[in-house]
Amino acid sequence: MEKGRFNFKLFEKLPFIGVIGVIASAIIIRFIYLSIDPPMFFSGSGQDLLTDPYNFIHYARNEILYGNWDIFNYPRWIAFKYSLASFAGLISFLIAGVSRISANLSAVLLNLLGLSFYLLGMLKKSRQSALMAGLILLPNMTLIVYGRYPFLENGLIFLSGLLFFVFCRNGISGWRLYLSAILIALSVISGKMFGAFLALPAILVIWLDGGKERLKKILLFSAMAILTAVSLALLFYGSETRMVYDYVSEQSILMYGMPKALSSPSEFFIQIMSLGMQSRLFYYAPFMLILLFTALSIILIVPRQQFRIIVSDRILVFNLGWFAMGLFLLMLFNYRPLRYQLFLIMPMSGIIAGVFSGGISSIQKGKFGIIRLLLLVFLSWFVVSQGYFFIKQLSGTLDCSTIYIWMGLFVAVLISAFIYLFRKWYLRLLVTGGLFLTIIFIAHVLSQSVWLYRWIDQKTYSLKKAGEDLAQIINPNAVIIGPYSSALTIDSNLRSFIYMFGLPRKEPDLFQKFSFTHLATDQSNDDVAIKDYSELSQKLKLTRYWIRDVGIDIYLLPKAMTDGQYQATDYEKAFAFFLAEKYDSARIFVDRFLSIYPRNKSALTLLANCYIATEVYERGFSIYSRIIEYYPDDFSIYFDKAMIYYMHYLVTKSKKSLDESEILFRKAVEMNPNVAKDVMRGKKLAANSFGQ
Repeated sequence: MEKGRFNFKLFEKLPFIGVIGVIASAIIIRFIYLSIDPPMFFSGSGQDLLTDPYNFIHYARNEILYGNWDIFNYPRWIAFKYSLASFAGLISFLIAGVSRISANLSAVLLNLLGLSFYLLGMLKKSRQSALMAGLILLPNMTLIVYGRYPFLENGLIFLSGLLFFVFCRNGISGWRLYLSAILIALSVISGKMFGAFLALPAILVIWLDGGKERLKKILLFSAMAILTAVSLALLFYGSETRMVYDYVSEQSILMYGMPKALSSPSEFFIQIMSLGMQSRLFYYAPFMLILLFTALSIILIVPRQQFRIIVSDRILVFNLGWFAMGLFLLMLFNYRPLRYQLFLIMPMSGIIAGVFSGGISSIQKGKFGIIRLLLLVFLSWFVVSQGYFFIKQLSGTLDCSTIYIWMGLFVAVLISAFIYLFRKWYLRLLVTGGLFLTIIFIAHVLSQSVWLYRWIDQKTYSLKKAGEDLAQIINPNAVIIGPYSSALTIDSNLRSFIYMFGLPRKEPDLFQKFSFTHLATDQSNDDVAIKDYSELSQKLKLTRYWIRDVGIDIYLLPKAMTDGQYQATDYEKAFAFFLAEKYDSARIFVDRFLSIYPRNKSALTLLANCYIATEVYERGFSIYSRIIEYYPDDFSIYFDKAMIYYMHYLVTKSKKSLDESEILFRKAVEMNPNVAKDVMRGKKLAANSFGQ
């Protein structure tokens, strides 16, 4: 019999201080540039980073600014009020005031505390396992990005980490059993609803630790968790508990339909294998997938005696149950954003660290049952599918044909057969050739560093600047509704109303019940809004803010939809005159506005367009140049100026204008590759409008 322990050069050759340095750097980077936009390269992973975070601390902001949690007496989003994210935001606002930075800081602390509790739990196994998990978790770019914005998921990460710590440190008995049940209940009520599925790994650990009384402990734990969850729901929401149920059902089944995974056996496997495809879960961390596959394959192929030792490890079992339950739960959802899948990163790191920080007692060729062999095929199929998605995503394609997923099953069978037949050599390679795994660990850290460098190097402050611009061009007593209202008002005292158009539960009298003045939305949401509320077609577009690949339009609602008390600002009056082609009047009002806010981008753009419209081209071009001087990092200014030059070329056939437009278009695309398609579309629309 040959015995061994994984030989990690990373932890044996490198100074301990080097590993700590990586972890410390990953912690520090969370606290810098707290007001920057989400990464430009996250544009294909959904818009939730732009629309959702500040909705969750909406109630806390209201309480601090207006002394009232719900200034509109509108309980539809009351589930946000008692979330841990909201509580952390409230504390941060009390200490540092209401701002984008203080809101994001609350998220960083909540996220980091959760990860810290988790690593303290891993420390119970060994220092090496805690360091390995730390090297996977803390530099993880996805966790850093989502951990900087006040999502509900950060509350769940905190509660999950704390629960893991409680369960794995000193066993489950007495007060720890009750505390764990309370944490499960809080995960559901104040984190995310799918936090309830943390009960499964908890029950597995109780089963391992409980001895003769384990069934009694499981029943007591389950009853305590359910009773606490019900009590908290009644305490927090009271008569409005039904609103929480309506919110959860609307955001799941009603909005996205019954789970596709339950429609047929084939769809069930497709949904599992495609988890992470649209969200790019492993695209951002491919080496973590390699480490996960290696760790899980080791568990599945070791001899039976070693397998029994592995599955008796409380920490590893908790992580395995957490990952398995999370994987099957999340694949059921038709809507599977990347932030939901943060739920899987902690247990993945724990599985990797738990396996590689231990030893293999035997690397002799032993037998294992059909169940483990089938699980190995399933694991290989999942990894092959993710590898295929990764290759497709490198070429910029997110949608992948399901036929390739089924072809991947054939490849998975071959891989599994190879590992099964040569499992003794496979294990020996991993035990004695730890350099390979060390390289993968280092590659993981370096790949995350590259993503983080790209984000910081290309950092923009578009949302923050848009909010500042908006607070200047509209009246302080404005009330803004729409999916971007919270994100645009977090740095000001403007009142915002959370609303996403196109929801299953329609509210035909919404604009009669509340006195809104402005709408903040993108084009796709605007189309749905007009479909639901036809009177919105009469609204006045005031400006557009480009955030990443999304154009957020700000509209002044028609007086028929308001209470008639709103007084337009000089900017809004100027814009109305501009649309009426009364350019002299527009300039009078916009000049007066600029005397107070000389660097306001929307107003300067309006003034430039007034001159362009009256064929005073050089004056208009010079104002655009001034805007670029003020906002050199804003790609949209280059794009807008390029369009003006291109339209000037269409009118005058000036070669100089065409050359200028091409230079500016290239600059805009260089700054934001997502705008390339808008360049083509803009040119086509301009040519059509001039009959060319």
